[in-house]
Amino acid sequence: MKLYINAIALVLGLILATNGYSKTKTTSVKPSDVVIEGVVLDKDMLASNYLTTVSVIISKYPFPGIEVAATKYKRYEFKCHYGEKFKIIIPALSDLFYAQIDYYPPKVGGYFSSFDNVYMLKKGDRIACKLYKTFFEFSGKGAARLQCQSEIYKANYIIGEDDIPLLRAKQYEKSVATVNHKMDSCLSLQLEIIKRYKSKLDKYMIDILLANCYGLRYYNTIRGYRNQRFNIPLYNAFKNNEDYKYIADLKLPEIDPIAKARSPVYVNFLFEKIRFDAFTISKDGEMESGVSRNYIKSVYSDILKNYNGIIRDKLLALFFITYSPDVPIQNYLDEAIVLVKRKEYKDILLEIQKTRLDGLPFYDFELEDVNGRKIKLTDFTNKVVLVDFWYTGCMGCALLKEAMAPVLERFKNNSSVVFLSISIDKDIDKWKKSVASGIYTDSSGVNLYTGGLGDKHPLIRHYDIAAYPQLFLLKNGSVFSSTPPWPELDQNRKPVLNGATSELINLVEEAISKL
Repeated sequence: MKLYINAIALVLGLILATNGYSKTKTTSVKPSDVVIEGVVLDKDMLASNYLTTVSVIISKYPFPGIEVAATKYKRYEFKCHYGEKFKIIIPALSDLFYAQIDYYPPKVGGYFSSFDNVYMLKKGDRIACKLYKTFFEFSGKGAARLQCQSEIYKANYIIGEDDIPLLRAKQYEKSVATVNHKMDSCLSLQLEIIKRYKSKLDKYMIDILLANCYGLRYYNTIRGYRNQRFNIPLYNAFKNNEDYKYIADLKLPEIDPIAKARSPVYVNFLFEKIRFDAFTISKDGEMESGVSRNYIKSVYSDILKNYNGIIRDKLLALFFITYSPDVPIQNYLDEAIVLVKRKEYKDILLEIQKTRLDGLPFYDFELEDVNGRKIKLTDFTNKVVLVDFWYTGCMGCALLKEAMAPVLERFKNNSSVVFLSISIDKDIDKWKKSVASGIYTDSSGVNLYTGGLGDKHPLIRHYDIAAYPQLFLLKNGSVFSSTPPWPELDQNRKPVLNGATSELINLVEEAISKL
């Protein structure tokens, strides 16, 4: 099986490397604490005496890493060389909670960890582990659960280079059928792994693991084809394949809904399927945007119509985590808060309500500009401010800056409008160099620095920003739009003057008119 880190995983690693950081401050251990200790045995670390960082990201939510990054979580870390022992003490969040166990490899690509590899922990676990490049090995009290998961993750199939030739040859039906066959073989192997552990795990845990296996199988599949949806022949080849028809009827009635919901990936698979099914192709043969109002309405309506109980609660949480940074969701949020019964998922919606709804005061920051001057939110009283968040190396941030040219030109002589760029770079010299380069920000704007705290800065944590760039439009210190349209580039990377670009210009002018 080919294991690799894709671009999303790399971005997520950057996100989680700076978010929610926590260290164990004491060596005393309570009976309910979870203790994880072990060694990293990645031989690539030997040649350069590489100092790695073992990290354990802890969450009460059964989500993969992308969604966890947009919620409240804790991150523990320990620096060590090859073969050196590490020990991390974690206060239990509940009887059952979730962890992503990881280390930073010396070489990019080709190692075992993935943002989908979420492990389940219980109070009082005492885990010993060996972290190899291609496998994590667990022993100790509670380790059977983690060892079973580790073997499942090792058997998971990830589309790799062997699958590319058929795509290049545009043999889409054959490509889809071949990949489905490989993934089905891996699923069968994973189900056999669970059978071997039945005597070591209770039925409830077995049910969670079973649901997670099906989730892993179809979550990765549908997500991959959804991201390739603009290749309409490939999209149709997947949707018309017999395997997709089987997915449509997949119910797993023998597994309790609570166990399905507590699987880290199963409900995400359902959400990916809802999103995939909501797409439409126009008469002109163009694929619908994934953030249009009609599309969002279709996704939301499908959740309410076809699901109930804890599954619906979790799907609604995923809906708002996914879409609240990008599209207006006020029309749905009040209703969903009433509908969601499980406290942990209602809390997510309430947090979004506190931070993302238009009209709320923006976070009252005080940050340094490139000259070391303190800049406060109150400095922009009676102003319209377009805020963007970025970091050095963010390709999307660079593209957004290019696309912003018509907007900058439109308001360059308007003293009521300020373009404010906030970087999460930790190194101040690197930040200043990036500002001077003009790649990410414009010289006419105000550039601010989060004081070396990066994503740990309270402003970033307040909005749970987990992906970059991000835009906010402010009016007189309050949020006028938490989801302003993003200006666009054409296929030649030239700014587009109509569409979302003109929509943003109109929104800024509307804000000016209401000062």
